[in-house]
Formats: sequence, structure tokens, C-alpha cells
Amino acid sequence: MTGVKYTELGFEGRCDECLSWWPLEATFWPVPALRRVRICTACRKGNDVGHSYRKRADRSLTYQEWMRLYKRNWMRAYRARMAA
Repeated sequence: MTGVKYTELGFEGRCDECLSWWPLEATFWPVPALRRVRICTACRKGNDVGHSYRKRADRSLTYQEWMRLYKRNWMRAYRARMAA
């Protein structure tokens, strides 16, 4: 989970796989055992847990390009959280 925000629905977390915001409830997020929760239950079902680049269907970008875009999006979300 990249970040957490508070909306009218309550607290929501952002999935690292699908980049969607989901409420922090047991139906959307697996109960953490020993590791941090990074992906929602919808992305976890049917997929082995691994690096999200390997699981993407569209691999037109190289790993370096994908990582640059991922970090850019993360930094934008971080700056938005800090500005709020």
C-alpha cells in the first residue's frame, strides 16, 4: 500500500498493483501476517505475490522506464499528502 488518505468513506489505502484507492476494511485488504500489505485482495487473487512489473500484462516499457514512472507517481502522491 503506497499511501493512506481520509475521505467521506473513511480511511482508504492505495494498492501498489492496480493503483486504486480502497477502503481499509478486511474485504478489500488481506489481514497482515508478518509482512506489510502492498496489494489489495482483488489483485492478490489468482496472482502469485511478486514484483508488480513481472505481473503486468503490458510490458512495452523497460524496467527502468517503468520504475521511473512508478517513482514519479509515488512522489506526486507524497507531495500531495504533504501539502494537505
